[in-house]
Parts: sequence; structure tokens; C-alpha cells
Amino acid sequence: MSDQVSDGTMPCPVPGPNGLPCIKRIPTGWTAPEGHGGGHVWASERAQAILNGGHYDATAAPSGQPFEGHLPEECQAASYPPEWKRSPGPLVAGRHQRFHQTKGVVGMSDPARPYTPDGACHGQCNHKARQALATYQQALADHADAVDAWYRNGAEGEAPPDPEPPTIRWTPGDPLFCGRCLASTRRSLLELDTQAAQLAASDDGYRTRSADAPVTGSRGTSSVSPAMDILDKLLGDLFEIEDAWRALRGYPPRPAARGPRGAHARTRTIGWIAEHLDDILAHPDMVDLPARVFRWERVLRHLNRDGRASMVSAIRCPRPTCGERRVVWDEERHYYVCRACENVLYADEHDRHEREQAEEAERAGRRPLVRA
Repeated sequence: MSDQVSDGTMPCPVPGPNGLPCIKRIPTGWTAPEGHGGGHVWASERAQAILNGGHYDATAAPSGQPFEGHLPEECQAASYPPEWKRSPGPLVAGRHQRFHQTKGVVGMSDPARPYTPDGACHGQCNHKARQALATYQQALADHADAVDAWYRNGAEGEAPPDPEPPTIRWTPGDPLFCGRCLASTRRSLLELDTQAAQLAASDDGYRTRSADAPVTGSRGTSSVSPAMDILDKLLGDLFEIEDAWRALRGYPPRPAARGPRGAHARTRTIGWIAEHLDDILAHPDMVDLPARVFRWERVLRHLNRDGRASMVSAIRCPRPTCGERRVVWDEERHYYVCRACENVLYADEHDRHEREQAEEAERAGRRPLVRA
């Protein structure tokens, strides 16, 4: 056999210390004494069955290290994508291994929803941490693909190196949101009433007739204006939040609104939500509330043409190690961020620093701060 040239199916003749056979094959065109690439993989019949059609650690197995694995019928990972189960082991090994490694650790069990670990704030202050985590998750997926390709090609040479885990610092929640995010949500919630009142005051409540609209012989009823549609949807969303919290806490139902669904009902429900906000944001079913509130404030400010005159702030970053004038408003995240050091400033914090820096410039006889 020593002089026989392999057709790709020749088994490795080298037994393991415990008598188990090496499951690798001699590559096509090679002879048995020439061996194969990489180290030996000595495995039992069960291990071979797992490697041939099961789910296993595709990083450890080809290198001869002890590895975890199971047959498809033994798999308990019911929530991973079904196409992984249908594929043979080596084609999905890396990705399935990464699923088992990271489920509940980096949020890969539910990739559609941004992951926040236990004890961390669910607010926008951790946006940078979630981005770093998402990047790492993608690196894990790419590495899994690379491991699969490496194994399909004969597992020769070194396995693709693992991606470097990032250093991620999470802002803690108390219990689910930090004080800054809670305060920002409260401020934005109360601002909804002001912005809604401003929008209602600038609109007569009815659609304007186009000059090109046909004139009919009957006297019709004017349709509600787009602004009133928006305000009605806002109130409906606020009612939904209040009703959801009342149901979760077992409170009596929301009092039936008397009269039109207008300013009084809106102010009342915003005040009720604001009063209960600390408890609401401590419940895991309500973690999406801040994003809903911020989204509504953006919509109303846009309709009122009440956006910021400039997205670029005039202040220096207050972080002692930075001090750069690269602070900008992030409309989606609802805070200011320094492009130099990624320091986050909520609106009230930014405005306080703006006042302090303006007063300092005035005392020093310098030009006042002017936004670009």
C-alpha cells in the first residue's frame, strides 16, 4: 500500500494512541507514507457518524481536539433556522457551532432584534456597544463559513483563526434603563404635547380644496386634514401605551373619553404615562417605549418645521481627553455625539455645556459660540 497512489478515498493508515482510526483520507495523487494535510483526527464510529451528518464543533474536530457534537435527531436547538437541520454536518458545522456557542451570549438566537445583555441599559446610550456586538456577530458568521469551506476542501493546513472578541463596555440599567435614558424619554414624552398643540394651532383641521378639484352640485363634508390624521394616530398610540400598562399592572381601564379626541385627552394620557414612566420602563415588555416616543417627536418636529437649525453643534466635546469641536446631533438616536471620541450627550446635557461654554467665552472676552 505504501506505493499505491490515492484516488481520494484511501484511509489514513496511522492509528491513534487508543486504537481508533484516523478518519482523514489521503489526498488524490498522494501515497500513504506522504500522509495528509493537518493533524490526525482519530474518532469512534459514533464520532464519524456525527462528523458525516451531525452537528459538531467544526473548529476543534479537524484539529484532533476533543469536541462536542450530536446527531440531528438528538439536537435540542429547536429555534435555529430550519435549513441548518436539513443540511449535512460538514456544510453547516461552523455556523451551527457558532449558534451553540453564542446563543444567549451575544444575541444570535434572535438576530432581528438588537441584543442587550442582562443588567445593561436598553436605551440609546448603548447603541455603540450594540454596533460592536453586531460587527462581532457578523465576524463569527463569516468565520463559520470559512471553517466550512476549509473542511470541505480537505481541512489542510491551519483552520481559519477565530475572530478577535471586541472589548464592549455596557452602560448599566437601573434596572432596564439608566437615569440618562429615562430622563431623555420623559423630556421627549412631555415635548409631544407641546409639538402636537403647535401643529393643531397651525392647521384648521380640514383638507384644503385644490384649485383643480371638480365642483359638484352637492354640498359635501370636508375631509380631515393630514395634520389631524397624524394627531389622531398619535393619540391612538398614546392610548395603546396607557392601556397596555394598565393591563400589565391590573389597573382599572382607562376612563372613556368624553367629547372629541383632542387636546384634553392627549394632555391627560401623556401626563398619566409620565407619572408612571419609572415603573413602565422597569418592565421588560415596555422596552420599546423610548424608541416610539422619540419617533413621534421627530415626526411632529418635522411637520412643525421645528427641527434644529443645524445638526452641527458649536460646543467643544466636554470629555476631558477630547475637547474637539466635532459634536453633531444624531436624529435617529436622539442625542448628540462627538465624532472624534464618540462621547454621547443628551439634549439637556448638551444645552447645559453650551450655556457654560458660552458664559466662559463671554468672561474671557472671546467670541460667543455660534452653531455652524
